Amino acid sequence: MYIEWKFTGDGLLAFFGGALALFGVWWSNHQSVKNLGKQLNTERTARQSALRRERYGTAAMLRSEVISIWEVDLRSFSSAMRQVPQHTGTLLLLNGIALPPVPSRHFPVFENCVDKIGLLNRDTISMAVHFYKKVGELL
Repeated sequence: MYIEWKFTGDGLLAFFGGALALFGVWWSNHQSVKNLGKQLNTERTARQSALRRERYGTAAMLRSEVISIWEVDLRSFSSAMRQVPQHTGTLLLLNGIALPPVPSRHFPVFENCVDKIGLLNRDTISMAVHFYKKVGELL
C-alpha cells in the first residue's frame, strides 16, 4: 500500500484547526490551574489571618480578665489580709469581728475560651493555667 502525501487547503485547515483546539484546551487548563492556585493561596491567607485575629482576641480577653482579677480581687484581698491580725481557715477576724470568707469567683473569659486557649503558645498556656489555678486557690 502506497500513500501519497498531498497538502491540500482542507487538510492544512484541519491540521491548524486541530492544533488551535489543542492549544485552546491547554490554555484553558493552564488558566484553571493558575486560578485555583490563586484561590487556594487567598483562602490560606484568610485562614491564617482569622487564626491570628482569634489568637490575639483570646490573649487580649485573658489579659483584661487577669488585670481585672488583679485590680479588683487580689489587691483588695491582699490589703485586707495586711490589716487582719489573725487569719483562720474560714473566717477573717478584723478587730474581733468575724468577716465572711471571700466568695469564690468564676472566671468567665477563661471558662468560655478554654477551647481557644490551645491556639496560644505553650508558655502562655502554662502561665495562664498556673495563674488561674493559684487565684482559684486564693479566692
